[in-house]
Amino acid sequence: MIERDEEFFELESDLASKQLTWDADRKLTRPPNGLKHIKDADLIDRLKYKGFIVTRYLDEKTVHSDKLLDAWTKLGHNILPFMDFVWRAVDPLREEDCNA
Repeated sequence: MIERDEEFFELESDLASKQLTWDADRKLTRPPNGLKHIKDADLIDRLKYKGFIVTRYLDEKTVHSDKLLDAWTKLGHNILPFMDFVWRAVDPLREEDCNA
């Protein structure tokens, strides 16, 4: 994420444009050790997250209707670019496949 902060923030902006947000409940109070060289306050803030949980709130009417499957499918489609970013970050072989 540190080397690809611009890509990360573009994905975050894309998620926000689709009314998707981070679950910010699980966050460190300080950034992890060894990151004092990073000066970007927004990046430091994101590095405090213990994980990234994308949330979308659905009203009760949608949850109890036949529109739920469509909403669930749309959520999966909307988060796929971010998931791909995460998968490439944790699996160097996936990154090599993307660059081949």
